[in-house]
Order: sequence, then C-alpha cells, then structure tokens
Amino acid sequence: MTINNSLKEHSKQLSFYQLISENKLSIEIPIIQRDYAQGRASNKSIRESFINVLHKHVTGNSNIDLDFVYGEITGNNEDCFVPLDGQQRLTTLFLLHWYLATKEDKFKEFQEFMFADDSDSKSRFCYATRASSSEFCTALAKCDIDFGKVNAEKGEDRLSKTIKDMHWYFESWDNDPTVKAMLTMLDTIDGKFKDTENLFDRLLAKDKPVITFNFLNLKTLGLTDDLYIKMNSRGEPLSDFENFKAKFEQCIKRFSNELPEYELTYHRGSRKVRAHEYFSHKIDTRWSDLFWKYRNNKTNTFDKEIMNFIQTVITNNYALSSIKKKNEDTEKVIRKLRSDELAEKNQAYFYYEEIGCITKDLIENLIAIFDLLEGGNDKIKTYLEDSSYYDEDNVFEKAIARSTTYRDNLRFYAFYVYLIQFGKDDTGLTDWIRVVYNLTENTIYDSSGDYIRDIKIINLLVSKGQEILKYLANINNSIEGFSIFQKYEERVKASLILKSQEWREAIITIEKHDYFKGQIGFILEFAGITEYYEENGHCNWGQELNSRFLDKFKSYSSKANSVFSCIKDGSKSIKYLWERAVLTKGDYMIKTSAWRRNLLSTNSREYNIPRDFNWKRLLRLPNNRNYSSKDDLEERGLVKAVFDDVMFDADNIEKSLCDICKTALKSNTLKPWKVLLVRDPCCIDYCGHGFLRIESDYNIQLLTKARLSSWHAELYSYAFFKKYLENRDFTPFEYCKYEYVRTELGRAHAKIYGFIFEDIKFEIKITFCSDRQSYKISFVSFEPKNENSIQNEDRPIECTHIPNAIRDILNESKMTEIKNKKFTKYANTEEEVINLIEELCEKLKHIINGN
Repeated sequence: MTINNSLKEHSKQLSFYQLISENKLSIEIPIIQRDYAQGRASNKSIRESFINVLHKHVTGNSNIDLDFVYGEITGNNEDCFVPLDGQQRLTTLFLLHWYLATKEDKFKEFQEFMFADDSDSKSRFCYATRASSSEFCTALAKCDIDFGKVNAEKGEDRLSKTIKDMHWYFESWDNDPTVKAMLTMLDTIDGKFKDTENLFDRLLAKDKPVITFNFLNLKTLGLTDDLYIKMNSRGEPLSDFENFKAKFEQCIKRFSNELPEYELTYHRGSRKVRAHEYFSHKIDTRWSDLFWKYRNNKTNTFDKEIMNFIQTVITNNYALSSIKKKNEDTEKVIRKLRSDELAEKNQAYFYYEEIGCITKDLIENLIAIFDLLEGGNDKIKTYLEDSSYYDEDNVFEKAIARSTTYRDNLRFYAFYVYLIQFGKDDTGLTDWIRVVYNLTENTIYDSSGDYIRDIKIINLLVSKGQEILKYLANINNSIEGFSIFQKYEERVKASLILKSQEWREAIITIEKHDYFKGQIGFILEFAGITEYYEENGHCNWGQELNSRFLDKFKSYSSKANSVFSCIKDGSKSIKYLWERAVLTKGDYMIKTSAWRRNLLSTNSREYNIPRDFNWKRLLRLPNNRNYSSKDDLEERGLVKAVFDDVMFDADNIEKSLCDICKTALKSNTLKPWKVLLVRDPCCIDYCGHGFLRIESDYNIQLLTKARLSSWHAELYSYAFFKKYLENRDFTPFEYCKYEYVRTELGRAHAKIYGFIFEDIKFEIKITFCSDRQSYKISFVSFEPKNENSIQNEDRPIECTHIPNAIRDILNESKMTEIKNKKFTKYANTEEEVINLIEELCEKLKHIINGN
C-alpha cells in the first residue's frame, strides 16, 4: 500500500483525449498483454456494470476516475505509450469515443486526434498482439458508419451487424478474439447510450473531463518492466482492494461537505481532518494492522478479507436504503452483493456506483465500524463478556470470508449500530443484542425480502435500544416484522425480567439452552404465566403469586432442560422415548397436508432439522391465546402432560419415560397404530425426516422423505416384520426380508422366501389390508427358470400347479386357494400370523424329511 501511495504522487490525472492529444502520444497494447477481455460474452455482468457507471457519470457530467494506468513511453521520438496495466479500460474508452463521435456527427473531431497527420495511416490506438486487431482499430478509426442503417437493424447486436456489413470489414476478423470482444462491447455501449445526445464534447473537455485516470510513466520512477511485472504478480500496487480504495477515497472526497470532521491522533497529538483524509490515513495504518491479523496465510495478504468485510457493510446499508426501490429489483441486488460475482478485479466499485449504494450514511457507518473494531489485542476489539447471544469474533470471521447468513447480517448490523449510537454500557447492549438474537433466531428467512424487512425494523428499534425491555413490556408499542410468535414471547419475558434479577437469571439460563435458543414460551405457558398476562396485560402480581409462578417456571425449565439435553444428539440415542411418551398422551404430530404428519425431528439431526418440522414448531407460543388457529395449543398440552406425569423424573429421564410408555401399553387404551409406534422405536427410526402418511387408523405409511414417491413401508406389516421375522430362522425357507416400495400403487410387505421343492420356488408374503383391518398371509409358488420361459428374479412367473404334499399342508392350515395357485389366509392379530407361519414351516420340514 505504501508503494501505491508513492506511485500516486508521481502520476498525472488525464483523460483519454488528453493522453493522446495534449501529450501527442500513441497507445500501443503490447504483445505481452492478453486479448481484450471486457467484451467477452462470459463477462456480461462486468461489462454492463462498467458501462452503466460510465453512462451515469457522462450523462450526469460528473467526474469518475478509473484509477492507475501504468506503462512506459517508448519510440525514437518517445511518442508511443505502452500500457502494462490499463489495457482493458483504455480499449473501452477508445470504443466509447468512436461511438459517440460517430453517433453525434463529431467524427471529424475524433479523427483529428486519432491520427498524427493526414499521411499517417495508422490509428493512435492499436494492438501489437495481432495484426488483425491493429488493422481493425485503424479501420474503425478511419471509417464512420450511417446510424440510419444501425437503427434499421433489430436485436441487441444491431451495431455489430452494421459494422460487419461494411465494405472495409474483413471476414477473417471474425476469428480474432479481440475484434469479437470489441464488437460485443460496442453493442453494449449502443444499448446504453443510443438515446443520449451531446456527450462527445464532455469526453474532450479540458477543464473538467468526465472520465479520467492516473497516468504514470514507469520510467519517471526508474522502474524497469521486469520490476513492474514482479510487483504486479504479487498484487501489491494493483490489487482489487488498492483499486477500490483509490476510487472510494475519491468518492469520500465528493461528500466532504456533508461529512463530519474526524480527529486524527498521532504520537505527538491530534488534529481535525476531513473524512477522506481520515479514511486514507487509517486504512493504510491502524485498520490495515487489524486486518493483517486475519490475513490469508497462503498469499500473506488481506485484500480479499477486507473487501469481503466492506461488501457485508454495503449489503446491510443497501438493504436499509432500498425503501424507494422496487422490492424485486432490490432482492436481486442483495443476492448479487452476497455472491461471488463481484470478485473480478476492479468490478466491485463500479457495481456499487451503478446501484447507488455509496452514500454519506454508508461512509459514516463504515468509518465508525472500522474504528470500533480496531484496538483489540490479537484480533478485533470486543465489547461483550458473554458471547451466547452474539459471538463478535465468529461473525466477523464470517464477514471477511463472505459466508454470513441473513441472521448474521442482521445481528452484525444491530450490534454495531447500537455501539455507534450509544457506545458500550452496562446492560443496555446486552439486553438489546439478546432481544435481536431471540427475534432473528426464531424467524424464518426464506428470501432477501425477509432480511430487508427486518433490518429496517432493527434500524427503527435501535433508538429504543437502551430501554428495549421497557419498550417491549408496554403493550401499546408495536413491532413490525419478525415472527409473531416470538414477538409475543419477548413481550412477556421483558415484563418478567424487569420485575427482578431472579427472574432475569431464571429466564436467561433456560434461554441459552442449545436447543431452545431464546424460544421458551411453552415454559411460560405451562407455568400459567401467559394466561395471567392475557387476562391482565401485564405481570404486576403480588409477592405470593410471584413466588408461585417463579417456582413453576423453574420446575418446568428443569424438566425441559433435562429432556432436550438428553436428546441433543438425536432422540435415537434413547430409542425415541420422548416421542413415544408424548404419543401416549395423544396425537401431537404436526399436520403438513391432508394426510401427511410429522413426528418432529426424530432422527440424529435433532438440532438441524429444516424449517418448521421440529419440536420448536410445536412448543412456540401463539401471538396471543385468542389466536384463531389455537396454534397447536392442544398438542403443546401433551408435552405438559408428560412433564406432569407422576412417573416423570428429571433426574432419570430414560427410565421415567420408559415407565410412562410401558404403563400406557398395559392400559390397552391406545389405538392400534399408536401401540406400534410406542412399542417399536424402529418404526419411528425408519421415518428419516419424521414423516408419516395417515389416511386412517389402519392405512399408515412410514416415509423416508416427505412423499410417497420416496421409499416407504406400511406400519403394521413393518412392525410385524421387525418384531417377529427379522433375524429369525424359518427353515426350510432360507431368507426373510421386507419389501419397501416407492409408488402409491405398490404395497409394501414382509416376505419369507428361498424354499425350493420339486424345482418349484415358494414364498410367504405378509401384507396388511387396511380395508379388512387384518393381516393377509399369502403362500405363493413360482415356476423354475427354463429356456422357454421369460422371467427375471424381480418378477418370476407364478406356478400353474402345486405338489399335492404341499397342497395338503395348506388345506390343513385352512388356507384358501385363489387364482394362479395362490393360497391365502387372513389373521386379526400378530400372534395369529406368526403362529400360522411357524406351523407351516414345521409341516414343510416334515415333507422334506420324508415324514
């Protein structure tokens, strides 16, 4: 960075016209440079952003500086400038000058400075990379075109079509990547400038040219090409951040009259300076020292990290200022600001200019946040002793890696905007960030629109930040945005925390639980607190009632803590005892469609289940007790019923939940399907995401995902298979397995197979029939393979005859013969099914042994 400042001191601010005309220089892109890249089809967003920024400044007649253009002045007469950096920008400026001159009938003026004299046939702007590139530049500079023909063409490439139709255009130029890119850029320029007038003279203005750059002849510094190239490869003078910083400093200077003065501290004192001087000094010293601690160890630079951080601040600032813009367009911009699209060199600033996000407010916020961050020992300066509600280090590291979530962005903004307004205080900051955490953690952010909505709400609320609890406790104060459920809960908790330190400690202790993360409304409800709040609009009860409510709150907090700590690694670890125990009290499952229900995060991803399919969905409060849908009030009461069960023991969760399940199973009061789910944890375990399809008490499918198109099992046959068939010996049959299906028409079932007698294969299928509410046992035979039969292992051909010995056994067991020589029998209970299977196996063993 110090190298860059030194270069700036030796540079001269010029326009494209001044470089060529006043300095009487030609521009020759050297062989070592790459082809013109800004016009490549793959660089559309970069190209359009750059042209949009140029258009904004040229039409607005305001200056934009395109940073450094480096190179050497060579030639016998030292009249040729060879750029080593700036090729892309210079080429675009050449094309823009040609376009506006041609369109505005100023082509003669354009030619006067693009050619040294009438006899010189070579353009003062050319490429040495390819002869065809140079020839095209000269041909373009010599020949204007009729814009009447251009306007007659249709499509986004109307200008390039017209140029290609000119008599001086050679078809071979189509193979030159630089020429192709120039034509593409001309089409982009035409698309943006086609409706403008009288702009060419602004490009040639001597006093206040609208587009300039910092021109530097490397020889004036005694730098050789080799040294320059080494510097460039290290990225020191021409890094993304250096380019951005130079432009941003100029932008700050434009706002100087609107921005406050800042106190710049030196070793021997301090002085007041303008904003741009303050920024320029701090970004090269104290702030750089801060980001150096977070540098990339591989590149030993922090340019990417600081650019990412600035992009995070800009994203928040843009979201705040988007109120007058179309919401759809704003959301699109936010997504781009959070993406990798702006990582290309020099493009971030141009895009920021294009969307108009570099404002006075942004500059003030960015400077303030930088100042708040500096001053730490090893890393950033932190302000919270407890990081439970906001981890300053973690969010900062996410910001410099550009990996923040919408929640991170909201908390980042809330934290630093509070510090900017109020500074660090004893409890105000902690109360403020706790409320913001609880609200954002328990609100779903599906889109950038949700994020935009809530950052504006935070911006309005921060003025109440120091007394946020008093603001929430007053029911007359409204809060927009966020989850209505969490807002209601925060009001009640605010009233309690303001009552006493004991309430504060009790609430915050359970709030910090890894699972609840600020959402503990169900405990308030179980303790009877929300009922009182609904009736009275406050929590200003007497001492006797206060002790009773506090004891109940602590008791339910202890029970909730024990349960959800026990299943923190997934309720599978305790055989889904929690889900099974709640089922004994009633059907708590969330309805996700007419027939589909969810058991609420039953697998090992207990804390990471997506969206609303977890216990927090059931346990959250409605916005008030009169909420029209009652919001799972009855189902939430089933959780309370488990907590209130006399067998429940917070000190021995597994045993007590197991006792609750065993007692319910012995009572014979549960529906048959509940019996299976409570009895057999394997049925719950099969539901990978917790989904079941329940069409009736006897038509229930266990789903691995949300739909029947995923692999699924039928509850009754699956439970029977897991309890009675799996891993058991059913000789003379060799195998036993469960047949899962993944269509609505398929019927999942258990089967025992692998018995062959007289070259015929036999198997037993166990299917549950919902219409008859009973099990169907089918004894099926299949023909052996032969050369004339068409069959495969999945769909064998059912046999047309059954040996008499086996037929007799089936008849003795009172199995009914139906078509295709299949025998069936129905059974009402699992015991009847397994008894029949064991009986058949025993009799089949006898005929094999010849008895």
